[in-house]
Amino acid sequence: MPWTPQRPDDDAPSLWADLVSGRLTIFGRMALSVGGLGAAIVAALVALGLISEAGARVGEGTAALVLVVAGLAWLLLLSWLWLGHAVLGPLLRGAFALGAIWFVAILLAVIAESRMRHEEVWIAACMFSGLTATALLIASLLYRRMRGRSIVGRSGCVNVSCPQCGYSLVGKTDCTCPECGTQYTLDQLIALQDYDALRREPTSTPTHPSRPAASPGDPAPLPHSQ
Repeated sequence: MPWTPQRPDDDAPSLWADLVSGRLTIFGRMALSVGGLGAAIVAALVALGLISEAGARVGEGTAALVLVVAGLAWLLLLSWLWLGHAVLGPLLRGAFALGAIWFVAILLAVIAESRMRHEEVWIAACMFSGLTATALLIASLLYRRMRGRSIVGRSGCVNVSCPQCGYSLVGKTDCTCPECGTQYTLDQLIALQDYDALRREPTSTPTHPSRPAASPGDPAPLPHSQ
């Protein structure tokens, strides 16, 4: 029987597709994070070697600058890998924003101390600005926490994920999470998504489909005789 080439399966596992869609597991993200760290270190060493081969002197300032650039590249990779995670993403976004606020505030305070005449006033202004931005950030995070999740995600698909571990269940044909193994019924999975639209829906008492709901002044129905 002659051999015929097989067409590639469109549903075959793809690291890139899982990363873009948000279905990449925590272990996959950790592996990419460690690999990115190794790549950043190798890139920094290669850059220092090329600078040395070019005849330039590699001082402490040059080495520190190369390492800082490599570190920033690795931090950008970490933010791209982890900010899209359903559970850890919001926490990391808040941590990154908080770190950026205080990095800018401290940097401005250091500049004010060295170049301004009344450095105490400028340093106090920088610190109070950092505190104000931190308070606004916490208020924004609490407001988002009080609201429910959106039904449609950024990709345009229904925003459904495992309530236990946050793994994206978009495209799955059953209600079992492949990440943590938790099994749900369809109604449980929908109820546990904490959609904002479901929070705003008024709750109503279910009535029998064959007769209208009873009014408060109506007498109670008699029991059926056997």
